[in-house]
Amino acid sequence: MAYSHSFTRDFYDNGKSYRPAEKPTTVWQALASIPDREWSAMCRALGQTGDMNEMMALVKKTDTVTSLKSPVEVWIDVLGIYTVLVHDVR
Repeated sequence: MAYSHSFTRDFYDNGKSYRPAEKPTTVWQALASIPDREWSAMCRALGQTGDMNEMMALVKKTDTVTSLKSPVEVWIDVLGIYTVLVHDVR
């Protein structure tokens, strides 16, 4: 089952978590944690340039998550082929 986003701004970008992480706590950090090779392939498949702000806009436009419990699987594209996991801050 899929859900629309219903999260605070900090879920997307808390102004602190920009570096890759094993358990990202923001969408931005989760995107930054995608390995370069996968990032390039995903951007080509989605017709994106690879600009982080562009990808964040795509995530927000897609507006879909698989679940509301941590880790939240956030869809990058409308088909849910590309996703990232965002974990609770603990």
